[in-house]
Amino acid sequence: MKGMSFANVMPRCPLVLALTILIAGSSCTDDTPPAQSGPSADTPDALAADLYSGQVGSSPDENRSLMSEHLADPDAMIANLNAAARFLRERDDVTGRVGTMGWCFGGGVALTYALGGEDHEATAIFYGSLVTDPEILGSIDHEVYGSFAENDGGIPPEQVNEFVAALRAAGIDNDVHIDDEVNHGFWLRIDGNPELRSEPGLDAWRRLKGYLRRTLSD
Repeated sequence: MKGMSFANVMPRCPLVLALTILIAGSSCTDDTPPAQSGPSADTPDALAADLYSGQVGSSPDENRSLMSEHLADPDAMIANLNAAARFLRERDDVTGRVGTMGWCFGGGVALTYALGGEDHEATAIFYGSLVTDPEILGSIDHEVYGSFAENDGGIPPEQVNEFVAALRAAGIDNDVHIDDEVNHGFWLRIDGNPELRSEPGLDAWRRLKGYLRRTLSD
């Protein structure tokens, strides 16, 4: 599916799927992880900005190239997400409180937005790249959620622990958890190994729901 940049075009739709999702508060009551169920009226409104300016990779190498290209211009990514957040805030069916949520590359983008984006109330990171400098993290003004994997070779537990220590040093509330025995991508790939991934996936989903209630409710 070809996407568009929200900095230039504002589509009139409540839900779009992509890597980094902006969420607006409503309510969240479903006990089933989203990897196993579709959106419902009881979940927060979600909007996903296309960070690749309509480009779509056709191979892993092309995907990595796109990521590198757009990571090199964080200001453009932040401007895109700022526009998407403003679009959500202007809706009359949400609380006006907005957050970002992302997986892998998108998780790193969510943290980048927490550090440089317009005012927002939530950041949820699923095994995304991290910053471990308390002085840099000190610009965040809201609680941070994170789900990571014990067997993630790219973002090992040691780095996650450094991230948590830096958040605490900066005085930032956080709900960050490392799930045992699972690897990178476990939350979106539960069906690949349900016996191993279902329990940590459900736990991450329940923690996420509680986090969104705390940060996005009126």
